[in-house]
Amino acid sequence: MGFRPGRVRVVEEASEHRLGEMEFEMVLNAAGSWAVVSAKTAELLAHEQGHFDIVGLCYRDLVAEARTLRGRSRNRLLLAMREHDQRADSLTREYDTQTEHGRNQANQQAWQRQIAACRQSGMQLTAPPLNAAE
Repeated sequence: MGFRPGRVRVVEEASEHRLGEMEFEMVLNAAGSWAVVSAKTAELLAHEQGHFDIVGLCYRDLVAEARTLRGRSRNRLLLAMREHDQRADSLTREYDTQTEHGRNQANQQAWQRQIAACRQSGMQLTAPPLNAAE
């Protein structure tokens, strides 16, 4: 799962560039997404929702940062897009590793709490603290 820029409009004002309208789409990596029909459970659905939420929160952070960017070229905006996409990819990989693809319910719940807290507070998403025994 990741996000891909659709329409991004950069506006030039007083020889500086800033973000105008921006449109992205969340994309699913179909090749990396599969499940055995008999294994589809509420737990698996909750795990997959976590992937969607992680990418959505990274997109939210990108939009917040992009609205503040000003520069003499579009390069800083493109760099920010790439950084947030890489961050989303890194967090989803860490999520899969720590939750063992949803099989470690204690860690899965820790991630769900962290995602909910970041969504509610507006803070940038980070991996949750996990107990060493988990």
